[in-house]
Amino acid sequence: MGWHNLTLTQGWSPDFRCRQVTSVKSPSEFMIMADTAADAVYDFAVLPTDSQQSLNWRITTIPGKVHRGGANVCLRWHVQWYLQKDLVCKDPPVLEELSKQRMWNADNLSAWGHE
Repeated sequence: MGWHNLTLTQGWSPDFRCRQVTSVKSPSEFMIMADTAADAVYDFAVLPTDSQQSLNWRITTIPGKVHRGGANVCLRWHVQWYLQKDLVCKDPPVLEELSKQRMWNADNLSAWGHE
């Protein structure tokens, strides 16, 4: 689960698995869910980078910008608003975005395993 385990495969990936709630290292910084583009296409998926989007299929999987250019994000105890650019990560990952990358991972590590 998360950024550094993300594989671009069709169907099931063994990297996607259920976790115990207690395994989330920093729950107040882990994104549980977020607003999508609300375009009625693939709205159940929210991914950290737009490289997984398919323009041919018109699928948008990055967090939406439906609230003043941003999205409401559900964290453990609260909902917080973020600009879309503060949630979406570059692909390939860059060191300048370590804090953004950690939000996407239950282990609170970046794409390189950094804290």
